[in-house]
Amino acid sequence: MFKETQRRLRGINIDSHDDWYTSGPGFPDGCPSLIDFSSQRLSSQRHQELFAHCDDGYSYRGPSYTLPSYPGFIYCPAALSPTLITSLSHRCLNTYCESPHETNIDRIPPKPSEIIYNPHENTEASDLDNHAGMHAGMLQTMFHTMFEKEILKIQGREKHYRNLNKLAWATQGYNYDWTLRKYHEGRRSPFPNALAKLAQSFASLSNSGPFTPQASIVNFYNSKSLMGGHQDDLELTFTKPVISLSMGLPCIFLLGGLDKSEPPCPILVRNGDVMIMGGESRLRFHGMCRVLVNGSEGEMVSLPPVDEDLICQEDKQIKELEEEEVPGQEMESEEREGVEEFLKTHRINVNVRQVLPDGQESI
Repeated sequence: MFKETQRRLRGINIDSHDDWYTSGPGFPDGCPSLIDFSSQRLSSQRHQELFAHCDDGYSYRGPSYTLPSYPGFIYCPAALSPTLITSLSHRCLNTYCESPHETNIDRIPPKPSEIIYNPHENTEASDLDNHAGMHAGMLQTMFHTMFEKEILKIQGREKHYRNLNKLAWATQGYNYDWTLRKYHEGRRSPFPNALAKLAQSFASLSNSGPFTPQASIVNFYNSKSLMGGHQDDLELTFTKPVISLSMGLPCIFLLGGLDKSEPPCPILVRNGDVMIMGGESRLRFHGMCRVLVNGSEGEMVSLPPVDEDLICQEDKQIKELEEEEVPGQEMESEEREGVEEFLKTHRINVNVRQVLPDGQESI
């Protein structure tokens, strides 16, 4: 049922009906109704609960919701401020996908026509003389990251081996072995402190005790992407939640059962929303059905109107990431514009989990 529901929802013609998200002519017969935690119109299956918060001064305190049939699933609409969305997306594109972290590109052999730059080698200034707007500070770092290469677009130097068009995922902390489906102690990069703090602020809602972020996967989706139904079942503890942070284009997320025979529940995920999968929902099948972009002109699809009383208000949003002593976290104006342009055509999802049981220090 999971795969069939995903297939049918991907077939919705969102260009033909402004209210495609209702059970009208644009919505597939037999599919569960779409839930939108930001809209009163599509929230009939939702109820609000009050959750205990940690007294650490950094816990999320905005509205959080759950579904009666999915205990342990918590949804926080518009929990991330626009400033945080931009800064977190910048780090995903600029530092979280660079060494010592791993990406899917690391496993793709370079083509003969693609240039492989060593960030430790000096760049010839003569190659850059004619590039408008270049300043001395960029000369030393411009080839260090995929994002910087994407922003600068130097004429004649565009066929890079590492580029954002190839980027599908990046891992931080314990790097997941997709072939053997396991984590390795020897493949572990430093977990970003700011991302850990952000995830912990939401994990406190699950009432599952201390949460130690040890692994994260950043997924980069374009308009044609999907994520098939799967379980997050390879960690060594399932008593801790998975925290999911969404930036960029909206999507339809599918929350299923403990096996794929149960029809999944479709949920509209918007820019800045946060999901927490803990408790009984920790091992439920889930996936991403489709990114929502109008097929005709590439503009964002019509969405249900937002009810301001349901979403997190500005005074309770988590506004900024903590500072980190890492290169590339500061944004130049060109980079900020680049992030904003990227988010107009892509979705970034960051999910964070604890791999080891409390008290265990290695696999």
